[in-house]
Amino acid sequence: MTNPRPLSQGQKSALEFGPILVFLALIYGGQYFGLTKSADRFYWATLALVPLAVISLIYIWWRERETPWILLVSTLFLVGFGSLTIATGGDAVWLKIKLTVVSLIYAAGLGITWLIGFPLLKKLFGKTIVGDDAAWIRAAGLMAIGSLISAGVNEILWLMWWQTPETWAFFGKIGLAVLQAIFTMIALFPLIQQTAKNTDQT
Repeated sequence: MTNPRPLSQGQKSALEFGPILVFLALIYGGQYFGLTKSADRFYWATLALVPLAVISLIYIWWRERETPWILLVSTLFLVGFGSLTIATGGDAVWLKIKLTVVSLIYAAGLGITWLIGFPLLKKLFGKTIVGDDAAWIRAAGLMAIGSLISAGVNEILWLMWWQTPETWAFFGKIGLAVLQAIFTMIALFPLIQQTAKNTDQT
């Protein structure tokens, strides 16, 4: 087995968001390939998204020799709900439900760790970000709130009568990812500051 070769944050982001960009490209550009129906575009876009997401997950693990647990959970649910989307001929409702379910699972997991005072995030990010257990627990609480808000926003978006599947695809995939990233940065910012101070002092 080869030694781990850590990826840069930019490389990780490209691997994580690359499949989503391919998905959106097929949703919004599928008509140029003869995919005039919304269901057809979602069918082929999901058919591309699922294997690309799995390949990205495997490559990240192969390079770093560590299981990216958050990405793993999201990918497993993508495989499940994406398969239902494909099996139903491109019914986007399954992908919409997937976003809500995953957000609620993250909120529950982070919320439980916050309630019991267990620094779960330290186990996930502790190698690159330093901080005491109390700071990690507070961060988990904030991220749990962010996940709950994301779930609520997703439900509002896809239940609005004027929303088309294509409109949801953009806001659901990009908008909610940005919202989650904002809450994550707010939650981790004190820890990142502490890490920077410790680096400057060494």
